[in-house]
Parts: sequence; structure tokens; C-alpha cells
Amino acid sequence: MKFECKLDNLKQKILLLEKITGRNLSLPILNSVLFIVKGNTILLRATNLEVGVEITIPAKIGKEGTFAIEGRVISSFLNSLDGDENITFEQLDNTISITTKKHSTIIKITPHDDFPSLPKIHQNKAKIRPQILIEGLRSVWFSASVSDIKPEIASIYLYSQGRDLVFVATDSFRLAEKTIKGVGVNIDPILIPLKNALEIGRFFDGAVDELSVSSDKNQLALETKEIYFTTRLTDGVYPDYRQIIPKGTKTQVVVLKKDFVNSLKTANIFVDDFNKINLKIIPEDSLLEIESKNTKVGENTTQIEAHLEGDPIEMSFNFKYLSEVFPIITHDSVALRFNDTNKPLIISPVGDPSLLYLVMPVNR
Repeated sequence: MKFECKLDNLKQKILLLEKITGRNLSLPILNSVLFIVKGNTILLRATNLEVGVEITIPAKIGKEGTFAIEGRVISSFLNSLDGDENITFEQLDNTISITTKKHSTIIKITPHDDFPSLPKIHQNKAKIRPQILIEGLRSVWFSASVSDIKPEIASIYLYSQGRDLVFVATDSFRLAEKTIKGVGVNIDPILIPLKNALEIGRFFDGAVDELSVSSDKNQLALETKEIYFTTRLTDGVYPDYRQIIPKGTKTQVVVLKKDFVNSLKTANIFVDDFNKINLKIIPEDSLLEIESKNTKVGENTTQIEAHLEGDPIEMSFNFKYLSEVFPIITHDSVALRFNDTNKPLIISPVGDPSLLYLVMPVNR
């Protein structure tokens, strides 16, 4: 086996793949990256059985063959090299000889006969732009549970609604819903485990080729010209989240995002052990008051101007849950909609109804 390819291209792909290999003691082959050298391409494969990825890169093939190298080793080695030069791999018995203009290296290969193949999914095929999928996932994944106790809410819920795609995540303390209009594809409802959704974002960030999406009961497959990506799906039923979204609004507050975010940062200095921040609506003065108090540190009250409609109301929220939505909001103003003291607060960008964020109040 022998091939030559561009160092930068190979390094970039190996660095991506190495992150889904690891130290699997029961199946050590999963610690490796598989190289399938054939025709005029190299197919690189890695899997941890949760996620599997194949990436194809062009190469000048001297002799076809297949081998596997421990992911950590080949990743560290390639990352130590620089320059946009060619790199040559040649198999010598149970080792690989790797040469560049400056380097000559020998790395042991691992037996590859037991390296798993990736499942191929052919049902429910649809084609979308990768930016749509990435935008949807990134708009909600911060709200998903990081605990595996309830796998359904440690997942991103994705489904079609007419011509729209809807992405949902919740950890039961807050919920984010992103609707992308007019996508025009039909995708059966699926639950993507959060950690695997993060890998989708990593592998397809910046992708420009059309994305083919296929799914069955157990797997989701995503494919471009270069990448074939498959992930296990969560087996379960997502909670009927629509029933907790308040139907009406008693009080609405519109504020500049930067004013509210800066006030939250100040309030966070003085939060108590429950990270509690108090919001008080003062309609007669057109003010939103943000207050926090910690008996060991001190207290702070900030008032910001706001456009208010409705009744006075005062509620408390967890700083983390209240603040984490704002990095994904690009609009200048946000609307805060209150319904009752025991109902969730709804936050959405003014002029962008596609994003809905709910935060449950703190009633301590």
C-alpha cells in the first residue's frame, strides 16, 4: 500500500476524526482511524458506535490497501507538522512509513479486520442546505439536558411541520424552540442525542455541499460529497412540550438586548446560592428592574428603560437559564412575555418569531 496526498487536507480531516476515537478498553480497534486506499481516493473511517464518520480525500495512489492507525498517535504526529506540502504513506509489514521533505517516520499499524462498517440508511431521504441543520441545532442545543437519566430530554427533537423544520430542546427548567420556515422537506420526528448533535455541528460547520438526510428508527445518516456521518438516535417519546407554552400574555416588556444582558452580568455578581435574579416590571415608570442579593457579598438593583404593556409583575429566575439564550439572538431588541407568577417567561427576538425560549420561575 502506498499513497501521496496534501498534508494540510489530511491533517484537517484526521484532527476531526480523532475526537470520536478514544480509549475503548473492551474494543481497542475503536481507538484507531481506518484508511481505505482505493482508486484515486482515501476513505478515512472512525467510529465510537454512537457516531460513525467516513471522509473521502483525493490522493495519488501507488498501491491500494487498507490499514488502521491509533487515532491519538496519527493526530498528534500530523498536528506537529506544518506547511502545505505533500506527504507519502507506504506500508512496510506491520508499520507505515511516513515521509515529507523534512521528516521520515515509522508508525505501527493495528489489526483492522474487526473494524466496524457504518450502517447505511436509505429510508426517508431528504436534501437540505447544511447551514439550515446547523442553525437549527445551535439555536436550541444549549437547553438540552446534560444528564442521561432521561435520554429523551438529553436529545434534540427534530420534526417537520408543513414546509417548516422545528428543533426543540429542554432540560425541564427551560426550553428552546427554533422553527426554520419554508425548508420544504419532510423529516420524520427524531431524537438526536445532545453529544452527537454537537458532533454534527463540528463536522458540518462551514459545509457548502447539499446535505442528504436519511433516517430510520435507530439511525440518522447525513451525507455530502466528502462526508458520510451516522449517529444513533434516542429511542423514546419526546414530552408534549406545546402544552406548557402559555397561550396568552398579561405583561410584555421590550428592551434593548445589550442593556438587559449587561444588567444580568452585573446582577450575577450578587446572586445567592440558587443563582436567583429578581425581575420587577414597573409599567407606570416604563422600567424593568433587575435585582440580586447575597447576604455574604452584597446586593444590586439596576433599572433599565423599556416599552411595557400590561400589569405590574415580579418574578425570580435562575441566572444561567435566563441568560444563556442571548448569545444566539442577533436582533437588537428582545421581548419578555409574562403570563403569571407560576408560569414560564417567554423570551423572543423582536421581529423574529422563529425562536421561542421559555424559562421556568424560581419559587424559593
